[in-house]
Amino acid sequence: MDFMNTPEQFAHIPKDILRDRRMTLAAKGLYSVICTFGPDSPVSITAVAELLGLPVEEIDLIWDEMVSFMRLKEKEEELFRAMAEMQQELGGSQN
Repeated sequence: MDFMNTPEQFAHIPKDILRDRRMTLAAKGLYSVICTFGPDSPVSITAVAELLGLPVEEIDLIWDEMVSFMRLKEKEEELFRAMAEMQQELGGSQN
């Protein structure tokens, strides 16, 4: 059995690692933009791509996922606030 990889098999590894790092950077940048301007902001994907120095095609894939995540996070926070208010109304802080 040949456990050695050919140069052709190794050729894609640095590109994949570099792409993963760029996608991580894009995700962090998009998260910051969405946190700052909100998930329904008019900030364009093109502007964010230019800001991060990445092609639009690369960050377009994660933009919708980030917006969905932020909307779910907002709903979760609303739910926790409502639960805390209900607990206060019911006198849940009594010992």
